Amino acid sequence: MKHLDPKKIISVNVENETHNLKSIEEKASLNNDLYFAFFEYAPISLWIEDFSKAKKHINELVANSNTDIKNYIETNPDIIPKLALLVTVKNVNKAAVTMYKAKSKEDLLKNLGKVFTPSSNESFQKLLVDLLFGKTEAEIETENV
Repeated sequence: MKHLDPKKIISVNVENETHNLKSIEEKASLNNDLYFAFFEYAPISLWIEDFSKAKKHINELVANSNTDIKNYIETNPDIIPKLALLVTVKNVNKAAVTMYKAKSKEDLLKNLGKVFTPSSNESFQKLLVDLLFGKTEAEIETENV
């Protein structure tokens, strides 16, 4: 058997660009479907929340105050509830709908004010502060109504 010198082997891979693009789109679609299924059918309540408006607002306040987020929040703790109002709940899964005995996702999302308690607001504020301080992971446990 003749041994090949790996330095002399050249791999040529020619594919139809359209086929390759279609394959990438199919894989992306499959990944999206898997992610959605994992999210939607997880046995625990999962929420997708958008903190971008709160982050933008606090960054503007900090820039105008010539300080950093930590110092601004420590000297202005009353800003936290205001920032929390800027967070948008984008989606919840079936377990969340069931847990809160809502008729549908839309029903739950329209009635979030009925869900949160003073205790859950404190926990949510901790989550918000963690994210504003730049943490990429945060978790809270709370009891809601």
